[in-house]
Amino acid sequence: MIVVFGETTVGISNEIWSYSIDMDKWELLTVIPDPINGAPLPRVLPCMVSEESGNSALFYGGQSVVQVHGDLWRFTLLSSSQCQWTLLFPDPSDDDISTGAAPPGRTNTACSVLRSGAVTIIGGDQYDTPLEDTWSFF
Repeated sequence: MIVVFGETTVGISNEIWSYSIDMDKWELLTVIPDPINGAPLPRVLPCMVSEESGNSALFYGGQSVVQVHGDLWRFTLLSSSQCQWTLLFPDPSDDDISTGAAPPGRTNTACSVLRSGAVTIIGGDQYDTPLEDTWSFF
């Protein structure tokens, strides 16, 4: 199964679609939002990386029509037609960024999940400014 999020032919979206290779079929997934924080705003250029379990992925950053984001979400596939969002780390405040407590929001970043479960983000862009840093979330 392939899962995609984000931009559509009609603009920015936060829809999640899955593609079944076996059935050669696309399906719009039903989303269960985080009970407190909802779901990520519609955006483009986030980083999404599969977790070892295979039924979840981590989703970081991207750009909405409002801002470049630095939030971290877990996307869990509950069935072939249903998924759930969980907010793990909210968009950082300006104070968190200026003190180095959190990375600034970014697009076009590389990310990976290490065996320890830590999420690593590498580089990217913030409003067309290249970033050459590396961060880990544990």
